[in-house]
Amino acid sequence: MELSIAAGQPAFGALLRRHRLAARLTQEALAERAGLSAKSVSALESGVRRSPYRATIDRLADALGLSPPQHAELAASARRQPRAPVRSERPALGDRPGLPVPPTPLVGRGADLALGLELMGRPEVRLLTITGSPGVGKSRFALELAWALCAGRDEVRFVPLAALADHGQVGPAIQQALAVPDGATPVEERLARHIGARRVLLLLDNFEHVLGAARLVASLLAACAELHLLVTSRAPLDVRGEHRLPLGPLEVANPSRRLAPVELGRVPAVELFVQRARAANPVFRLAPDNAVPVAEICRRLDGLPLALELAAPWIATLSPDTLLARLEDRLRLLAHGPADLADHQRTLRDTLRWSHELLSPSERVLFRRLSVFRGAFGLEAAETVCAGAGLDSGDVPVCVARLVDKSLVAVEPEPGRPARYRLLDTIRAYAAELLAADEAPGAEAPDAVHGRHANHYLRMAEAARDPRWSPGRVEQIHCLEASYPDLHAALRWHQAHDVDRWVQMVTALSWFWTTYSHLDEGREWLLAVLEAFPPVSAERCHVLHTLGVLAYWQGRYPAADELLRRSLALAKELDDHEEVARITASIGHAALAAGDRAAAWAAYERVITSAADDALRGLVLVRMGDLHLQEGSIAKARDVLVRGLAMATRTGHMDAVARADMFLGVAAYLDGDNPEALRCATASLRQYARIGHWSGVAGTLEALAVLAMARGDGVRALRLGGAAAAIRRRIGSPPSRGWEDVVASAAFEPARAITGAYADEAWADGERLSLQDAIEDALDLSR
Repeated sequence: MELSIAAGQPAFGALLRRHRLAARLTQEALAERAGLSAKSVSALESGVRRSPYRATIDRLADALGLSPPQHAELAASARRQPRAPVRSERPALGDRPGLPVPPTPLVGRGADLALGLELMGRPEVRLLTITGSPGVGKSRFALELAWALCAGRDEVRFVPLAALADHGQVGPAIQQALAVPDGATPVEERLARHIGARRVLLLLDNFEHVLGAARLVASLLAACAELHLLVTSRAPLDVRGEHRLPLGPLEVANPSRRLAPVELGRVPAVELFVQRARAANPVFRLAPDNAVPVAEICRRLDGLPLALELAAPWIATLSPDTLLARLEDRLRLLAHGPADLADHQRTLRDTLRWSHELLSPSERVLFRRLSVFRGAFGLEAAETVCAGAGLDSGDVPVCVARLVDKSLVAVEPEPGRPARYRLLDTIRAYAAELLAADEAPGAEAPDAVHGRHANHYLRMAEAARDPRWSPGRVEQIHCLEASYPDLHAALRWHQAHDVDRWVQMVTALSWFWTTYSHLDEGREWLLAVLEAFPPVSAERCHVLHTLGVLAYWQGRYPAADELLRRSLALAKELDDHEEVARITASIGHAALAAGDRAAAWAAYERVITSAADDALRGLVLVRMGDLHLQEGSIAKARDVLVRGLAMATRTGHMDAVARADMFLGVAAYLDGDNPEALRCATASLRQYARIGHWSGVAGTLEALAVLAMARGDGVRALRLGGAAAAIRRRIGSPPSRGWEDVVASAAFEPARAITGAYADEAWADGERLSLQDAIEDALDLSR
């Protein structure tokens, strides 16, 4: 919802900072209390991010301990405004330092700039190295930071190093920039004598290929107490006293959020792209008909400023849709940069080649082979897939660390878990080009690397074949979901090179498709392998069963019933009693989702009387509790749900535990016990979120919308409804017929009646929430 602001009222960032200082909190402390990142708090205070969601405002207000009037004032100050480009205060031209004047404004770096200024303001920070991937904009950012640091300096100088042939030329380059006369003494001594006790700031740009000069840098810092150095480099200098500021790509639009063009235009990567596109085509505007392809272009280019700047001028001759389609060959497309850029920055391939040539032989081998990974990967996967001719497995960890240091591989830390690594898509495309063309003596054929990659993910799929929602399996499924792009690549590889392994992998992943709601893709793969099996076989029975489950999750109830009954007939013909029970339970689930209570009762009663599997019996009891609720038998429902919950807990069936909690909450609500209903519903939401069951998350968000409405909070009820609708739309899984009617009548219809003109806006706000923000907004009900 758009929030208004009274005339003369302080802006959100200024007001937030005032409250934070009054509470005697640092940005880091406030971020920890509010469950945000320090970078987000910095961006809000600096005005770089001016459109916080209401859930974010609420979390900040709670963390600051604001009174209700203060909370309301903070919310009212959060009016969405156009973001001004980042510009630092600069000296007058007559007092101008020896720095180039940037030809364009800096976009999307307000929080990074604030951090850089904070670091350089600390007395212990005299060497700040700005690191980052090729094309991330280190030089442009450092230049803006240098301009912001000019005040109070005796001398400020820019020292370009890209054209130097070796590290021995760094001293003379600094000498030339400072206009130090030649002499008989070593250049290091002359530089130290010239700088002396003066306050001097040097910006040393593109240091990565002259790292041997790091000793010179350390020596000058030791000799000159007021010397400060900004360095841009794809690798750190590794000298004492060095502080690093890693620069990441620009923020891109979250694909799960539906943003209007005006909001999308405030996303930093999109803002930069549109600025540069309009420089080439003045009539270009971000509009509803081009917003989606523009956002996807920025995502596909990883938010890398250089890639965005090279791509944007094509808007003068190509539509965004056409440009997006041509990004399949991005290295060829992005090959014509401005004439005033350094030679190694004028094409995307040149800037990547510059980094590659600085690698050792073993690092080059690993870099090329890592291109087979499409998403994040662990160290074990890198060792399994990349070790081979020219690279021992024992060398892989060291080489990965060096590639991280040289900003060619990014680290994705996960709390409590081993770190995972990733190549940005643009960097991966260059590495893949090198792998395909590798003709070095003794080099492995690219197919050998791709084959090891495909087999590694086949083994991962096999390890998660068990369909039960046990804690151990959930961890395996999380690993599969984190590796989803690589699973897809492995499937394609096996399909083209080894049909037997392709079939094996598709069937191993059959329950994964439903677990993480990859419903359409799972259906396509399973239909593709179905005819590979004999007419009467356990494999064919299993695939038909899974296809039936996918169908009812998608709301295709007649198709689900037909597929499940075909599967049941096969299971009986094969005399597989356990599979008969599982399929019968699925028939009951499909009937329940379709609103056919009689068919659901009949199926569930057959399972309860015949199944020996307590995990399955526990799930069926929970579903029977839902049926009792639908028929108005609350006491009977509660009894059945409690028994089902106990059985599901004992057998580790986490999906059934979450579902039981949700329906116990419904029973409490129907009995008028809203606190108990809230406790059960939030427990269900936490469990569903933990196991990544997104359809379950949507259902509990809808249940919590009912409880929000019971409190009279129509805005929150509609916001949670919008968030649930966005999740369901993304995974392609509608609510069951009975549940949809209940939620509409108990929450959304009365909420619209009391919110009036704000109803659509509140719903749209919910649709724009990230998954985590939606969950946090719902959990706020219990705080």
